[in-house]
Amino acid sequence: MICGFKIASVCVSQVYDTEFCGFISEFNRELAEKGWRVLVYTADTNFEKKTVSDKGKKLIYDLVNYEITDAMLIFPGKIRDRDITEKLYAKAKKYEIPVITVSGQHEDSYNVNYDAEAGISSIVEHLISEHGVKKFHFIAGIKGNEFSESRIEAMKKITAEHGIAFDD
Repeated sequence: MICGFKIASVCVSQVYDTEFCGFISEFNRELAEKGWRVLVYTADTNFEKKTVSDKGKKLIYDLVNYEITDAMLIFPGKIRDRDITEKLYAKAKKYEIPVITVSGQHEDSYNVNYDAEAGISSIVEHLISEHGVKKFHFIAGIKGNEFSESRIEAMKKITAEHGIAFDD
């Protein structure tokens, strides 16, 4: 807590992502109404490519002030570096800070995960069963993205159950 406000520290990477900016804005608005403030710790990379400059960029997460943090959100799926996230979990545990893991799993946190497969399965099932759709033009998202790939697999599964061929 600082200046009478509880602090939620958000550890993520690539916060400028359009979808994520919307989340942060809404999260900040909701918490502000409850007397909280949000501090975002982010780097401009997801550390997946292991570049030379990553060593310096990782230092942003060393700036987390655990003395004033009342709760922490960690996005391991965006950061994509186990060393960074494990260090964040360990320090939060040391300071007895509750952690929420978004789109990931960790034993020392509350875990919030998306079920992209269930959502698309429900939509496709509805379109087939209720509206008789037999031909789909489907855009799942970025190739190689786990959520995009799970949506494609869900689409293939539901269409196959109804005898509809999936056309790449």
